[in-house]
Amino acid sequence: AFAAQLSNRLGLELLGTSQAYGKLMAAARGTTLEGKNTRDIFKAVASAGAVMGLTADEQSGALLAVSQMMSKGTVSAEELRGQLGERLPGAFKIAAQAMGVTEAELGKMLESGTLMAEQFLPKFAAELHKTYGQAAVEAGNSGQASFNKLANSWDQLKLALADTGAWSVALSFVGNLTAGINKLSAATREAAGT
Repeated sequence: AFAAQLSNRLGLELLGTSQAYGKLMAAARGTTLEGKNTRDIFKAVASAGAVMGLTADEQSGALLAVSQMMSKGTVSAEELRGQLGERLPGAFKIAAQAMGVTEAELGKMLESGTLMAEQFLPKFAAELHKTYGQAAVEAGNSGQASFNKLANSWDQLKLALADTGAWSVALSFVGNLTAGINKLSAATREAAGT
């Protein structure tokens, strides 16, 4: 429900976002990040991705990097600079700001393996929110977000229909709607002489 609500508010693709959230929750299980911290981290990364216009695959990749940090317990350069940084430009600089260190100092922390995910991720999420919070609200009203919201509504309808057993009625409706759209398209082309 949390992932669905966030997807609709930010205009993110529902199914991929929900799957990424499930993986993140699983990675946080049994750590101090479980619960509200995980929701805050997820919301911050998803919001930054919405502002940057990440594709569903890029968004999933960014969240996978965060999941790996949680699972390992430490933050590595590969995950922060590589996986996350490739998908969220500026992530390394934001990470340094979050930790109150220079980028060079952060690099040394990563090399030594002393940066713990439980310490880093909440601070990183707060800095992402500070950087992208308001812009995420605006991104949720973009054209692409509107199309994602429409697709999300369609996905939710399909799931609801499957749950109620009304799938055959829905398929009949979709068939009639498709035929109507095809007729309208043909009539429009005919009227335009194309």
